[in-house]
Amino acid sequence: MQKILLTSTVILAFGALSGCQIPSREGGGSPGFARAVFTPPPPPVIDEALANPCIEAAMAKYFIDDTRVQLLGLSSQGTSSVITMKADTRDAVCTVSAKGNVISLVDTSPKSENQILAEEAAAKAKAEGTAPEPVVQPKAKKKKSVKKPK
Repeated sequence: MQKILLTSTVILAFGALSGCQIPSREGGGSPGFARAVFTPPPPPVIDEALANPCIEAAMAKYFIDDTRVQLLGLSSQGTSSVITMKADTRDAVCTVSAKGNVISLVDTSPKSENQILAEEAAAKAKAEGTAPEPVVQPKAKKKKSVKKPK
């Protein structure tokens, strides 16, 4: 008898728990229940004259298309505007003049551990004098075509 009572109590408890809902915090309407839904904030409104040069600069710097650039915010700094953006997986800050020219595009993402170690190793090798010299390929000279008289 005790097993049956315990089993039915457990079943009733699970039934009650599975039917739980979050009460609505809305002021009007019926006193029913509603589920909490997360809605992301709307994207910032940034003038196209300022946004387009930054998007183009990010596309050129990171070799990505414009769908991978997301504008996050806008602030002013003197006569120029500062746009924070996410370009693919990198965080960047773009400074645009009042005339719409890109002054700077700075990568603000933290460096990965591998990148830090590689830079330290390169600096150490350069200090010791064992760093390989960069190979510079000479540019091929164009041959001038000489027109032969007919």
